[in-house]
Amino acid sequence: MRGCLVKMLLVLVVLGAVFSLGYYTGQRPDEIKQKIRDLSGDVIEQTIGLDEKLALRREFLQAKARLIEGKSKLLDHQYKDAAKELGLAFEHLGNAKAAEGDGHVGKRVEELMYEILEAQQRLVQGEGVSRETLDLVQAKLDELLP
Repeated sequence: MRGCLVKMLLVLVVLGAVFSLGYYTGQRPDEIKQKIRDLSGDVIEQTIGLDEKLALRREFLQAKARLIEGKSKLLDHQYKDAAKELGLAFEHLGNAKAAEGDGHVGKRVEELMYEILEAQQRLVQGEGVSRETLDLVQAKLDELLP
């Protein structure tokens, strides 16, 4: 008997809360609609920002993967393939720079692109590139990863 009374009282409290909430939103629909618009705008803005950060990170990771593949080709004395991989790393860094802009990180990406381009040109000309050079480039790339 006592449990039934507690359950009935709980149901009445919940119904009262729902009714009060409905009454409140009915009295101020413009305020509620504006709050909902503001909230959804904030959610969309945060989602777009997150998407941009993920795209930038993806470009950096693709550049790193191409750089590592280029080092592997270099160790196998496949200079033409190594140059091709470095070219792909250069392209991914170019995409990252376009997404990042001309800020501090953008300038560091540009410097890194120059180093990769220089190594690629040396490989195309048949000159060797030391593994340490590419290790240094990879370390700089790791510093840039967001």
